[in-house]
Amino acid sequence: VPSGNSAIVNISVLPGDLNRIKVATAPTPYISFPVNVFIDVRDFSVPAFNIVASYVISDTTPPTLDYSQLDMNLGNLTLIFSEAVRQFMIMKLTIQSPAYNLTYQLTSLGGISVFNNSATLVIQLSTVDLNTLKSLRNISASQNTTYFNI
Repeated sequence: VPSGNSAIVNISVLPGDLNRIKVATAPTPYISFPVNVFIDVRDFSVPAFNIVASYVISDTTPPTLDYSQLDMNLGNLTLIFSEAVRQFMIMKLTIQSPAYNLTYQLTSLGGISVFNNSATLVIQLSTVDLNTLKSLRNISASQNTTYFNI
């Protein structure tokens, strides 16, 4: 929000809006402003307008995995990233327990869901994989002994 009489306005974008912008497929980004967003020094309202971004700095920072949860009751793995991700194909997912020297590679993935191109990715394990993991007592027994390799 500008203070005083300035012709330059800096706009901060909230993280949720930034994530939606990052996954949008629009070829040319533009900004729309409704009427009365800007008022000049003589209290005249600037009409509504659209403007094409004159300069865009591309996102060059890859997402990082911030949180993961394996729910053995529901049979899903939730991954939360630092920024929005698009749905992607996981070719191989291994669950490991180095403390017990155990490794299990999932045979198939029941399904992958991304919620509105958000930072949350949910992987539904197949019934076969879930039952196998449950039979391997120490591989998915606790947070301290379970690791994922994607």
